[in-house]
Amino acid sequence: MNVTLTPEVRKFVEQKVMSGRYRSPDEVVNGLLALIQHQEGLSPEDLEELRAEVEVGIDDANHHRFVE
Repeated sequence: MNVTLTPEVRKFVEQKVMSGRYRSPDEVVNGLLALIQHQEGLSPEDLEELRAEVEVGIDDANHHRFVE
């Protein structure tokens, strides 16, 4: 399979490889696609639970209840 990337996406992929976090463009693209696959597999209930947990974290941060 061949995929044509926009110049902006190509630059993003190259930056990820240059950061050292990924070894190759293939690894970047596969990682991003795995993330999308995971996100799309979340049920509405999963998303609601995640949103509730994020809200607790935001509230804690707003009230200075966090560890640096």
